[in-house]
Amino acid sequence: MAHLLDKIMDMDMARDLIVDKFEDEKFLKKFIKKLNDSVDVPMIGEGTERKVIKAIVLAVVNALKDLDLDDEEKILEKIEEAQPKDEVPTPPTTPELD
Repeated sequence: MAHLLDKIMDMDMARDLIVDKFEDEKFLKKFIKKLNDSVDVPMIGEGTERKVIKAIVLAVVNALKDLDLDDEEKILEKIEEAQPKDEVPTPPTTPELD
């Protein structure tokens, strides 16, 4: 169970790091330029492409900010509650030293 909780905490930390990175204006400009360089929509100009890409990236960052990972924690709590309480974990075996 601890492994799942660690995974959720890692997801929280990863999300926060990604959001922080995209909130850095210098990084955001470089990222949008890279995406814009790799995308070509024949019907619209480069400036419009850049605006659309920036809007999409910012929408993703805002969605990440609003992402509630607490739901996963609640699920973990329910799983832990459902497990038998009298079950004692067996300690890992250690190799014998000669």
